[in-house]
Amino acid sequence: MGRAHWVEDNVLGGIGWLEQSVSLSPLDPFRYAMLGVKAFTRIIEGDYAQGANLADAAASAPGAHALIAAIAVVAHEMNGDRESAARWLASALSRKPDLSCAEFFQAFPFDNARLRTEITRALVATGIPEEPAS
Repeated sequence: MGRAHWVEDNVLGGIGWLEQSVSLSPLDPFRYAMLGVKAFTRIIEGDYAQGANLADAAASAPGAHALIAAIAVVAHEMNGDRESAARWLASALSRKPDLSCAEFFQAFPFDNARLRTEITRALVATGIPEEPAS
C-alpha cells in the first residue's frame, strides 16, 4: 500500500504504511523492498541524507538485487556523495551489466515528471545509460 501511494506522488500517504510494514516483519524476505520504498519517500521529500541511509540499508539487506543497489546510486548521487554512488554503481553493474534508466523506471514507475527527470539525471551522471545498449 505504501508503494502505491508514492508511485502516485502521495508520499505522505504512504509513510505510515511503510513504517508499519517494516516494523511488523523485520525478518521479511522483502525487507530490502520496504526499505527501498522508504528511501524513495525521503528522496521525494528532499531529505537526501536520510534517503541515502535508508538506501544503504535496503541495498545491504539479504535478497537485494541490482535495482535496489541502483536506488542507493540515486540516493547518494542526489546527496552529493559520489564515492558512495560509485560503490553502489559497481555493485549494481556487477549483477546487471546492462542496467539502464529505462529498466529502472520499468521497475519503479513514477508518475511525477520532475522526479523522473531528477532520477534520470542522477543515474546518467553515474554512467547508467538512458536506454539499454543495442
